[in-house]
Amino acid sequence: MRSSQEGSVFQTGTIGSLMHSVYEGDVSLESLAKQGNFGIGTYDKLAGELLLYEGTFYQIQKKGSVSSPSLKSKTPFAAVTFFLSQNISQWKSKASFQALQKHIDSLIPSKNLIYALQINADFDSITLRTVKEQEAPYSGKKALEDQYQYSQKSIRGTLIGFRFPQYLEQVNVPGYHFHFIDSSKKIGGHVFDASLHTATIQICPIYHFHLQLIKSPLFYAANLTRSSKKKIEKLERGL
Repeated sequence: MRSSQEGSVFQTGTIGSLMHSVYEGDVSLESLAKQGNFGIGTYDKLAGELLLYEGTFYQIQKKGSVSSPSLKSKTPFAAVTFFLSQNISQWKSKASFQALQKHIDSLIPSKNLIYALQINADFDSITLRTVKEQEAPYSGKKALEDQYQYSQKSIRGTLIGFRFPQYLEQVNVPGYHFHFIDSSKKIGGHVFDASLHTATIQICPIYHFHLQLIKSPLFYAANLTRSSKKKIEKLERGL
């Protein structure tokens, strides 16, 4: 049965608020599951990477360890959708992470839309990171420094993510943003870089975007008029 919410993304919090140390949210995973079966984000206090795949939530923490979180867990930033692929492409040669993104750019009809992306692939190598859980009072600088970074070689798994347009840069990560989980559901993380061969790329265009802002003193007090570009590049892309 198809959901009436297909082609729609639900998001709680913004990337701008996350970059300005709003690390506590008010939406539980139980509530988030009603909005989608596919998505990415983080957990309260940056307690790891959030990945929602085929209706199951995963919490990815220290050096890629994967666990099943409580549905009562909350998130300060996550985007989810009911994934329905409308474009499937096969990749059968070696490629860098950048080449993969350029290939997807050639498949999408417009860079002004949002896209949900699922890529099942064999990776020659993949560089990942997970954020470390923070304690109040929160410091954005500390969070940028408190990251585990690690690599895996010769691994099969799935990239789950989105491509958001540049004009939404204060709302979500502009461009491509992927989390990874291996086929055995034991290793995962936020993707910094990758080299792959043989991939199945599934693309779900998004035409409706629902943003729910956080009801909390942290969010109310955050100065969201300041640009988050440099922090986003550091935290999300490792640049």
